[in-house]
Amino acid sequence: MKRIKTQRNLFRQEERELTKGEFRRLVEAARRQGKEQLALCMETIAVTGIRISELQYFTVERIKKGRIEIINKGKYRRIFLPEALRKKLLVYSRKRGIREGYIFVTRNGKPKDRSNIWGEMKALQEKTGIKRSKIFPHNFRHLFARVYYDTTKDLVGLADLLGHSSLNVTRIYTSTSGQTYQRQLNRMKDLQL
Repeated sequence: MKRIKTQRNLFRQEERELTKGEFRRLVEAARRQGKEQLALCMETIAVTGIRISELQYFTVERIKKGRIEIINKGKYRRIFLPEALRKKLLVYSRKRGIREGYIFVTRNGKPKDRSNIWGEMKALQEKTGIKRSKIFPHNFRHLFARVYYDTTKDLVGLADLLGHSSLNVTRIYTSTSGQTYQRQLNRMKDLQL
C-alpha cells in the first residue's frame, strides 16, 4: 500500500481570523465596560506583536524609554513602541498611580497572565457578537503580523519583530485565506482567453 502525500494547509482558517474591525469592537467594548487595562492589553499585543507572556516586561521604566528589551525562549529581542501607544500607557499608569513596576497587574499587584486576560476577553464575546473561536490573545499577534506584512511586504523584518528565528514560522502568520487567493486569481486577466 502506498502512502499518499497531502499538501499542508496553505490557507488561513477564516472562521478563526480576527479582523481589524472585530479588534476595534473588542477594544471599544472593553472601554465601554470600564476595563481600560484590558483594552490596553489587547491594543498592546495587536500594535507590537508581542506574545501575551511578554506583557510582564511592560514596566513604567521601560515604557518611558520607548522600548522593551526581553529575554524570552532563550533569545534577546527588543520591542519597539509606537509613540501613540507609549503615551496611552504612560497616561494610564499615571491615572492609576503606578509610578514604577508592572503596568498590567491583577488586583493583588501581580503581573497579569494568559488566563486572567483570556477570561476577560471571552466575557466580551456577548457584548460584541464576535465568534468565541476568534477571541484569544495569540490572535492579536497574528493580526499584527498580517497588518504589518500587508503594509510593508517585509517578511524578514516581521520575523525579527516577532522574535522568530525561522521564516517558515513567520510565513504561517502571514498566510492568506483561500478566498483571497481566489480573488487574486480572478484578477489575473493576462492569461485568460
